[in-house]
Amino acid sequence: SNRQRPSPIAVSSPGCNTCGRRLGIATRMEGLPRQMERWTSVPLVAGGHRPAVGSAASGHVVETCGRLRFALPVGWPPLLDRASPGHDLCRAVRRCGPVPLKKALRLGAKRRKRGFVRWTSERLAAEFWGGAPGQEAAMTRLLSTLQSFLMGQPSLLQAAGRWAMLDVGAASYAGPDRSHATDIAMLFGCGASAAVTIDAFEPLSAELARTQRLAEDTLSRSLGIDIAEAARCIRWHRAAVSNETRAAVPLRGLENQASLSPHIPEGTTSPDYVREPAPGDREMAPTLRLDIFANEYGLGDVLLMKIDTEGHDFEALQGAEGLLRERRVAALTFEIAGQMNSDFFRIHKERHFGHPLPPRQRRGPLAEPNLRFMVRWLGDRGFDSFLLGSRSLVPLVGIWWDTSYEVCAERRDLPCWYDVLALTRALPDSIGSGGGRSGGSDVAAHLRSVVLGAFESEKN
Repeated sequence: SNRQRPSPIAVSSPGCNTCGRRLGIATRMEGLPRQMERWTSVPLVAGGHRPAVGSAASGHVVETCGRLRFALPVGWPPLLDRASPGHDLCRAVRRCGPVPLKKALRLGAKRRKRGFVRWTSERLAAEFWGGAPGQEAAMTRLLSTLQSFLMGQPSLLQAAGRWAMLDVGAASYAGPDRSHATDIAMLFGCGASAAVTIDAFEPLSAELARTQRLAEDTLSRSLGIDIAEAARCIRWHRAAVSNETRAAVPLRGLENQASLSPHIPEGTTSPDYVREPAPGDREMAPTLRLDIFANEYGLGDVLLMKIDTEGHDFEALQGAEGLLRERRVAALTFEIAGQMNSDFFRIHKERHFGHPLPPRQRRGPLAEPNLRFMVRWLGDRGFDSFLLGSRSLVPLVGIWWDTSYEVCAERRDLPCWYDVLALTRALPDSIGSGGGRSGGSDVAAHLRSVVLGAFESEKN
C-alpha cells in the first residue's frame, strides 16, 4: 500500500511489470554486508506509472522504475555521473534477469565503484593531490557549503546554540597552507552575535604570532571593523593537539614541516628535516586533547574540525575521541602525509622525487596508521570518509574501498599529501528536535546530502 510506509528492508511491487516481477514480491534484503545496508537498505514501495524524481518524507528522494517506486535517502550514493540511483538499480535488474535484490544492489555498486576508481586514478595529480593547482578550492567549497547549511536553517541555531569550529594546525603559509580560521570568520561573522565560535591551534610561537597579525589585518579590512574587534573573532592557542595533555614537548622540523609525529627518525636524511635544530635546541610546545579542551571552554557541538598536523593527525583524532563518540562533531577533515607512518616517511620523505622510482619491495602489512586504518577507525565511531578533491568526493568506506586508494603506498610519483573529509551519520537528538526534524540522524543525513550535492554539481 502506498499509504503504509514499509519496513526498511521490505520490498513490495504489484508484480505486473518487468522490474516488479524480476525483483519479486516481498523480497527481503537479507545477507547484505552491514556497510551496504547503511547505503542501500531503504524502503521500496509500489506506485508511480512513469520515471520521475520527487521529494519524499524525512530526507528521502523518490525515484521510479516502471511502476516500482524507490524511496532512496538523499545523496544515495554519491555518483560521478548524474544517473538516477533508482534507474541504475533497475538497469542492473533488467540486465541480469531474475536475480535476488541483494545481488542487483551489489552489481550496481560495483559499477559505480569502478567509475570512482577510474576517476581517481585519472584525476589524482590534477584534483586530489595537495599541491595541485586549485586544490584549496575543496576547503573553500566545503566551508561555503557548511555556511549555507547553517545559515539557511535558523532553527538549528536555536536548538544547538553557537556551533564550534576548530582549526588545528592554523598557521598560514604560501600556497594551500592558509589560515582557515580566517576564512571561517569571513564567512560566519565575528563577535558575540556570530553563529559559531572559532578556536585555532598552532604550536610554533613565531608562526602563530605572524598568522594572528595577518588574520586581524585581513578581517579588519574585509569586515570593516577595528583591529581590537578583529582580534576577538578568533581564539588563538599556542598548543599542539595530540592524544595527551603535556606541559612541553619538543617539535621536529621547521615552519610548515614542524610535527610531533613519532615516525621521524633521528638522523634522517630527509631534506625536510636535515636542517632541524639539535635535540636540545628544538622548540617546545604544550599539548592538549580536544575533548578536554571542549569541556573546559564549554564549546557547543562542532560543525567542522579541520586537522593538519604533518603526520600527527591520528593522534589528534584520538584526543577528540570523547567528542566523536558523543556525536558532537558534524564534519572533520584530516591530512594523509608523509610523516604519518614509517613506511610513508621512508618512501616520500627520505628520497628525491626526480629519481626513477624503485619497484615496491615492502614485505608484510603497510605500517599504521594509514588511510585504510583511519577510515575504519572513524567508521567505528560513526563517520563515513571521502577522499577530498577540488571538484569531487570519492567514498572510501565499506564496499567503496579499493586498494588503489592507499595512494601514498601505491602512487610514489607524487608526494604524500592528500585531504580526507569525514561526515557523521548522526548528531545529538537535541539538535533535530529544535530543527523541525525527527532527530540528529535526520539532520546529519541532510548535511550529508547538501555537502555531496555541492561537490557533485561542480564535477559535471
